[in-house]
Amino acid sequence: MESFKQPPPLMTRASVDTVEIFLRRPPSGLRRQVEKTVGRRVLIRECFDRYGQRQGVRLAVNRPTSACLAILESIHRAERGSAISRVDIAIDFEMKTEEEAIALAEWIDHHLVLKWRSSKTKKMEFRTTTYWCDARKGRNLVRYQNRQNRCVVRLEMRFLRAASVRRTGLNDLSGLPHLNPRNLFDHHVKARRFTDRFKIKAMREAVAKERKRVLKKTAGKRSRQIEEFLDRYRASVPRRIRYVLDQIDAQNMGRHGTEDIDLAFLMIPDHVAWPTLKLNDNSRQGAKVADYYGQPNNSRSSI
Repeated sequence: MESFKQPPPLMTRASVDTVEIFLRRPPSGLRRQVEKTVGRRVLIRECFDRYGQRQGVRLAVNRPTSACLAILESIHRAERGSAISRVDIAIDFEMKTEEEAIALAEWIDHHLVLKWRSSKTKKMEFRTTTYWCDARKGRNLVRYQNRQNRCVVRLEMRFLRAASVRRTGLNDLSGLPHLNPRNLFDHHVKARRFTDRFKIKAMREAVAKERKRVLKKTAGKRSRQIEEFLDRYRASVPRRIRYVLDQIDAQNMGRHGTEDIDLAFLMIPDHVAWPTLKLNDNSRQGAKVADYYGQPNNSRSSI
């Protein structure tokens, strides 16, 4: 499971999936002002400290539009004590079939590495979602498949604290329309595998160790059938060693005997696609809803 042997994605799309802002004193008409730009209801929750004292509110917007980000940025600059507490950048890989999407998801889970991850955290899988960190850390890498379209694999880079958002430079919402997702993922994510030279060396060492163990015992006391069985067992040692090495997750690999994999075949876009507001005939009173699909990054011809 070293190189991805399936065809490249038909289409890749980068988007800002979630933006959260913390406000100590939310301005009046906050909900109405934000929902007008996204065309749907947004989440506003009160925040309390460990003593039960109310400290402010948290406003979460999924799939924000560029107009919504402009409003959030103006509120962030006007309100004292506010902070951008979360930003999620998503990449959608659309494959031709569901089987290709499953193969891509397995390759991503096995080979992608979240840089500078704490050694105390572990990779966690919950149903069809994979988390590179098992707790609420400052950063996390998440992979899951789209519920509406099983041929789409989504990879999200989540910045879950105000400090991590500020270190990455995403606290300035006015700069998100000019964000380069390819550079962002190249900085925080890489792919890794064992080198062929390291695998051959490991197989030779395993065979030599097995041969040395056998020579310590007298082979003459064994029957011919047992010797033939042991020969077949020793012949399978290289294959079993290669299988064990292929099952090791790239996040748990050390630097010795590994090499980086070029992620150019994933064709991560260098621009962000923004949802547009359109009139939904099925909604009551002709309410506006956000169309998620912006300008795609057509892939196979752009390699």
